[in-house]
Amino acid sequence: MLYDSQIPFIAEPEDRSTTQAVGGAFAGFGSIFGVVLGLVLNGLGGAEKWSPINTNIWELANQPIPELNLGNLRWVFFAAGILIILMSIPYLFHKEAESPSNLKPKENLKRSFSSLKESLKHIVKDRNSLLFFIGWFFLVDAANTTILFMVPVIEGAVGVTNSTLTYIIILTGILISIVFGFITGQVLKRLGPKKTFLISGIAWMLAIIFTMFAGWQYKIEQLGPLWFLIHEFPWWLMFFGAFFIGIGFGSIWIIGRQFIMILAPPSKLAQYNGFQKIAGRVSAIVSPLIFAGMMVLGATFTTINHSFRLALGSLLLFFIIGEILIAFIKDPFKRYMKGERAPYTGLYEKTKE
Repeated sequence: MLYDSQIPFIAEPEDRSTTQAVGGAFAGFGSIFGVVLGLVLNGLGGAEKWSPINTNIWELANQPIPELNLGNLRWVFFAAGILIILMSIPYLFHKEAESPSNLKPKENLKRSFSSLKESLKHIVKDRNSLLFFIGWFFLVDAANTTILFMVPVIEGAVGVTNSTLTYIIILTGILISIVFGFITGQVLKRLGPKKTFLISGIAWMLAIIFTMFAGWQYKIEQLGPLWFLIHEFPWWLMFFGAFFIGIGFGSIWIIGRQFIMILAPPSKLAQYNGFQKIAGRVSAIVSPLIFAGMMVLGATFTTINHSFRLALGSLLLFFIIGEILIAFIKDPFKRYMKGERAPYTGLYEKTKE
């Protein structure tokens, strides 16, 4: 939220899409660092020196207690902590674009709540803002859950048993996200956030569809004199899924920031960013619960392999709902590029020809 709120102070309106796209694209290198470091540390061995960790949840379930061996994985978290500290150092030398108020904490808190109340009223009254936040909830909900369950899906549904191959598929998606992070800035500059958001949503839906079909085994039993057929879709379709996930992952958060800058009144930008993050946090709880619920439901009448596909189908539905909501937004992008800022007067008035 702090990062997003700084963008208007470091770039002109016509350059903000490309400026933030650079930042969004470079974020992908952190993911590459984490995956590569994990592979390197895992290859170095030495995991056996760590004491196994038993978990109580398995005792409650009357199941054999597995040994959870973290091995060298903990060093990935250590390295991430060091990187966060290093990346935070430049902010020590950052000059505030606006002077902080000298209000006492109690008065500052009182005014903050009052301003928050005004922002909520504005969002409810402004159809564009309301549609965006609800649509954002559904889209980012499904996107976060797709990323969260990517490894279990690749191994449990697609059937990839080689862990190195799993990481290669994930790295493919990350690399594509970096490339399309840079491309998104140029597309945003030409088409605006609404059309670019719709393109990103289509990429996510294609990613889900390819993932659902990758490794899908189906069988046609023998009917009379006909031979029965046993077939399956190839697992490597997952690379197409990773490709489209990369497009969606490399663009959705960049587009979301640009949308906020267009929809939010200048004095409410930080608060709009806050509401956007709240929607993202709530969705990070709701969608995984639905995904897990669909897994449990699917396990009652089909295999675990197909339960994953049923759960992926629920994510596809979320993407479709989000796309429909965003499509109903009346795009103020051209007015924004001319220097006009929200609230846009007369945006929904019918013009007389």
